[in-house]
Amino acid sequence: MKMSEVTYSFSRLKLFNECKHAYFLSYVMKCDKKPNIYSEIGTTIHELLEDIQGGKEITPEERVEIFEDKVDECKIFGIEFVNEKIEEKYVENIKHCLMNFEPLKGKNFEIEKEIELEVDGHKLTGFIDLIVHNDDGTVSVIDFKTSSKYAKKDLPKNANQLIIYGLALEQLGYKVRDVKWMMLKYCQVQGKRGSKMIERRELEDGQEFEDCFVEYPYNEVSKMECIDWIIDTIEEIESLTTYDTWEHKDINKGNSFYCNNICSVCGKCEALKQYLKTFKP
Repeated sequence: MKMSEVTYSFSRLKLFNECKHAYFLSYVMKCDKKPNIYSEIGTTIHELLEDIQGGKEITPEERVEIFEDKVDECKIFGIEFVNEKIEEKYVENIKHCLMNFEPLKGKNFEIEKEIELEVDGHKLTGFIDLIVHNDDGTVSVIDFKTSSKYAKKDLPKNANQLIIYGLALEQLGYKVRDVKWMMLKYCQVQGKRGSKMIERRELEDGQEFEDCFVEYPYNEVSKMECIDWIIDTIEEIESLTTYDTWEHKDINKGNSFYCNNICSVCGKCEALKQYLKTFKP
């Protein structure tokens, strides 16, 4: 079987499915990318949690100070939140997370492990935030998420990242028990009808809470669906040339925030420029 010349990643395949034009600008034309506040400070948050999980002693106050310094640094370079209200909510949630984060328990851990997955002659790569070795010889895959919770309809496409990690570990001989996200902005509390997810800033004084984990089914069905998604996406990518029309996503009120603030090549997108001339995001 002939191996593909390109090494892919989940984020690369996801981008193609979300907006072919953004993929074209990013990976074919290799346009300069615009940083955004979420990716910049998200990296710092991940590094902090990985250090703590790895045994580095960083007091809660020091964690928050490092986080706040990064936010201020971004502002100096003009990388800011869209408005003060969004910033206030985000910062409050993350500060609570950093103040209360405790290393997860397990027999052993692997942190920021680089993986490779081969699927039908195609190679994918990535980094797993945390692998927990359980007492029964299995492992749990955990991905730290600083983003907002996923809508139910968006779970499958985002879960492909977790499943790719699981498949890669299985190729290395691991036995994967489960895959899940740790949603850092949220926590679990007991409600009248059982446990529910809320933003950390919504906690009442003294209210008991637990970290928020969202597990996705890891079984033969979800694995085959992920493999099909990988193959279909890569085959479509590799069928296109620079002369083809790489269609942009439909821009509307619901997704214009992402297009205008998160997309790293938004400054090169003519469709977005036309939208902003007519509609206010």
